[in-house]
Amino acid sequence: GVGLEIKKVAEKIEGVEEKIKGVEIKLSDQSLTDKDIEYWRDEKIALRQEKNNLIQEKNTLRQKQSNLIQKQNAIINTQSNSEPLPRFKYDLKEDNNDKYR
Repeated sequence: GVGLEIKKVAEKIEGVEEKIKGVEIKLSDQSLTDKDIEYWRDEKIALRQEKNNLIQEKNTLRQKQSNLIQKQNAIINTQSNSEPLPRFKYDLKEDNNDKYR
């Protein structure tokens, strides 16, 4: 279901965050050449963009989940308004007190 999809996207986001941390560690290396720094900065920008896209996907899935819940609630409300409430039937022979009558 949608909940599982949300969980998968959340795991992807965590994976990208780990990659970003790895890139930040590489960028803190003092022996990097200008070319290396440029490469890792671009890599970090790309990873941040990927993370933003995943967050957007997660938000879209959450909205979808919310819409599904609202639909289910609407169906439940429609059913409960149209169907008579169940009547409780008591076997009065076995029930000696009159509290249910």
